[in-house]
Amino acid sequence: MYQISSLVGGMTLVFVNVYFVGEPGGAWTLVDTGLPGCAERIVSAAETRYGVGARPQAIVLTHGHFDHCGTARILAERWNVPIYVHRDELPYVTGQSKYPPSDPTIGGAMA
Repeated sequence: MYQISSLVGGMTLVFVNVYFVGEPGGAWTLVDTGLPGCAERIVSAAETRYGVGARPQAIVLTHGHFDHCGTARILAERWNVPIYVHRDELPYVTGQSKYPPSDPTIGGAMA
């Protein structure tokens, strides 16, 4: 985990970042949950920053790509916390819709 400010810690999981927002030892929120299979690394980092057994007040997803919400359900169930996402992203996060195909003219696999 790396320190961004006194209120924000970050963690890189393969090629995506997750963020722990809240002062160490206090209330906090997890922003994004990384790739599938990263739950234990996130829990370990959270316990290092906030204390053993710490759980966030909520999980916030910036969007529904697999690399940002890959462990959201597992962590939400483990911690018994809500997941928040913008209403426009809800169909993608819930699997009701798929994202449109990538636009090759702007680069990036998920552009």
